[in-house]
Amino acid sequence: MRKRITLYVGNEIQSTTEPISGVMAANEFQIAQDNSFFVPFGDYDWRRTDGQMVIQRFDEDAGKLIASAFNVAVPILGRFVRKPVYIGHPDVPGNETRWPDKKSYGWITGAEIVEVDNQRGVRFACKWSQAGQELVANGHFLFYSPYWGMIPAGHADNGRPVYRPAKLVSMGLVNDPNIPVPAMANENQKGEEHMDKYKELLAKLAKALGMAADATEEAILAKAGSAQSELAAATQAKATAEQAKTTAETAVASANEAKTAAEQAKATAETELAAAETKAANERTARINDRLELAVNAKQITEADKPNWLTAFNENFDAAATKLQAVKPLGGDSVTQELGGRQSNTFSAHDAMLNAVNEVMAAKHISFQAAWNEVETTKPELAQALKTEKK
Repeated sequence: MRKRITLYVGNEIQSTTEPISGVMAANEFQIAQDNSFFVPFGDYDWRRTDGQMVIQRFDEDAGKLIASAFNVAVPILGRFVRKPVYIGHPDVPGNETRWPDKKSYGWITGAEIVEVDNQRGVRFACKWSQAGQELVANGHFLFYSPYWGMIPAGHADNGRPVYRPAKLVSMGLVNDPNIPVPAMANENQKGEEHMDKYKELLAKLAKALGMAADATEEAILAKAGSAQSELAAATQAKATAEQAKTTAETAVASANEAKTAAEQAKATAETELAAAETKAANERTARINDRLELAVNAKQITEADKPNWLTAFNENFDAAATKLQAVKPLGGDSVTQELGGRQSNTFSAHDAMLNAVNEVMAAKHISFQAAWNEVETTKPELAQALKTEKK
């Protein structure tokens, strides 16, 4: 026998009815099933209408993808998707004449990956109708054939294109399947118990969703799907909030580090400023002391006068310097009169420095401190002589 299969790419149907050749024998899988269909994993040949041989790769990944469609990600939900069981494949376009009976003789209610006689595959649970039970019991059909949508999955080592089943559309009762599947049991087993369990799970789901006990299966499944979407949205929102929290915490940590660095820089600047102010104050005091020492040596003031003049200089340096400059030497106009026998044209280094400073002040009308600084720069020999004389 040859059957047809539809190839799906995304949500669109690509290449419609493709006849399958190379039907595999099924006698080696003569396993009685308990109201279920077992489809083993493997690579199965498929010839397209253009004559090209391709491969159906039904593997663990395909099994997980197909089985997941029968499950909802809430523990109490169970399996709710149902797929029809036909005689042959009347739902494949082009098979209407060959398989005119479109009545469903059962429903696929679940799928799981199992191992049967050392071979892994997918077991599809089936709930038979009365007519379906009679077909199997009377031996009209011993085998079954899955009709599924497939997606491209690369190429095999021999270069053939590979397609992987992604969605079970229906199951067909046949006597010569393309895929080697085990034979069905020719007896009616516990189908009713499976349906009772299914209904029980539906009732639990309806209660968990706050729905009425008489809610339809379609309504329950629709609300369950909506709840799953809301859960996914809430999970995403939580992840986004946690990321925002982490970003904020990182920003706060960076701000704290910047604050600490700024405080350290401020403390360093304050320390350096204090040191600079102390140095400037010390230099100012040294200048004042030098000026007063010159005044004492020039007999303008006495040692006893120095504290008062020191206070005056600290309050207003320029005013005190101007006032001191105007003070005449004690005991006469000539400095040499107080130097004990020195010639009238003989001056100490202090005298020379003071005279030079006075000349600059008179010529440029600047403060004593400014004139002193200029003399030190323009007449370094006087400053050097002053230092030598002090020694």
